[in-house]
Amino acid sequence: MASTMGALFNTLQSMIANGGRDSNCKFYYKDGAGGSLLQVAVKGVVRGAVSELKNEAVNAFNSLLNGKRTKDTVGAAWVESELKKQEVEAKEYGMMQVDGGTIYALDDWGGIAPEALMLGIELDQSITVTQKFPVYRTKVVDAKKGIYKEQAPESKTNMVTTKTLVWFDTTALITINSDKNLIATRVTGRDYSRKELVSNGDIKFTVSGQITSGKPDIYPAEEMQKFYKIMQYKGIVKINNMVLDQLGITHIVIENFNVSPRQGYKALQQYTFSAIGLQPENEIEISEDTISIIPQKNVSAKDDDGSEWMKMLNNQLEGLKSMASDVFKQGMGLAAGLLEDTL
Repeated sequence: MASTMGALFNTLQSMIANGGRDSNCKFYYKDGAGGSLLQVAVKGVVRGAVSELKNEAVNAFNSLLNGKRTKDTVGAAWVESELKKQEVEAKEYGMMQVDGGTIYALDDWGGIAPEALMLGIELDQSITVTQKFPVYRTKVVDAKKGIYKEQAPESKTNMVTTKTLVWFDTTALITINSDKNLIATRVTGRDYSRKELVSNGDIKFTVSGQITSGKPDIYPAEEMQKFYKIMQYKGIVKINNMVLDQLGITHIVIENFNVSPRQGYKALQQYTFSAIGLQPENEIEISEDTISIIPQKNVSAKDDDGSEWMKMLNNQLEGLKSMASDVFKQGMGLAAGLLEDTL
């Protein structure tokens, strides 16, 4: 405002000195105008203020886009925390400890699947389980340029002799349901019954999935034999699953099962089964309840390793900044123009 008033004062001085002739301001000596000079001067001050505010807003927005770039330790801490959770999942799920060692749930590519459903029963005689899965390796050629090279995978063999038969499905879908044991007593003169909570109900769940041989026109006979053996087992079945573990379910009893064919798919067999979870040994405890907003991680110049990935990321970021700045300038210019015309 101070600079605007100073500019207006200089303009008025120039007009007076030049006999009222100036391209920036016009004099109107019309009777009844009620002080035309003052009105024009005030209007010029307001317009100058609008223009000044527009420039300040644009400068502030650009400063926000190109502000101080500092390393965000909160974002790095969150990433580290999530990686630790993944490590914990990899150590607890996708595998079942048996008397002779560990049996893994392997997907079609030979990788361990933490989300798999694993069932185990005890046998009268020992069996030998042999599993082979690849261990992938990556060679760092030039980290700064983002050049890496995949190495030929090494084959790892897991051989276990045990009396536990383990069957698993890496893509099984689990639907959980339960109810509460309530006694509703009707009371004379009351619109609603009196409710008495006796106990929580059983944890019941239904599993659906498909068993494949992985080979065209080959029926998965071996896997189906394991499936039937476990479904017909007259006892408690051991289970390892990430979803059911949230309820403390480690042992179940099979209620029923169903195997349905699918025409034209010889190598694939669909199935469903229902089960009831046994009472958990430990009560579920909540030790953490946090909701985090993940901030964008700003990378300082020292953290920029000059790799192709960082160059691409920085180019995308600069493009977004330029586009955002242009859009903001256009919006502010339009708003200022409308405001000046109104004034």
